[in-house]
Amino acid sequence: FLEERRSLMAKVTRDGFKQLEKGETIEEKPETLEQMIHQGEGIFTEFKSTLRVNLHTGEKDKRMEHAVLKTINGFLNSLEGGTLVIGVDDNGIALGLENDKFLNEDKMDLHLGNLIKSQMGASCMLHIKAHFEDYQNKRVLLIDCKPSKLPVYLNNNGIEEFYIRAGGSS
Repeated sequence: FLEERRSLMAKVTRDGFKQLEKGETIEEKPETLEQMIHQGEGIFTEFKSTLRVNLHTGEKDKRMEHAVLKTINGFLNSLEGGTLVIGVDDNGIALGLENDKFLNEDKMDLHLGNLIKSQMGASCMLHIKAHFEDYQNKRVLLIDCKPSKLPVYLNNNGIEEFYIRAGGSS
């Protein structure tokens, strides 16, 4: 386990330094949901199973929301932005949005917008576009994030956090 973890951390660090040194990306930015799923998680794409529900407990969990916001923050603070796909697991399998237990997609979109505005500020909404799509007969939520020219901070219980993308993580 530790050796695999060290190897993954080394790869993330190496990829990050390559990007910083050359000012260019290591992988092609996917344009469609199918390309994102095929390419898998990386510097431009992240998958999350849910927005707010912990699948292990079946309960709403602020840590799930924080993980989503960390990813969005990382994309906003990156050179090229990226897309967060909610309702898809780490292996690219569609789980859908039902686990989050929203009454409808509008309620989910409103909840996401409120989270972003309250913890990162309303101005960053100018760089974010959320929309729903069908994938593997399930509905998923795509959150496209354009890079911000100014640093964006995530307010986590009064503590300002700052994230960037490095490899496939924030």
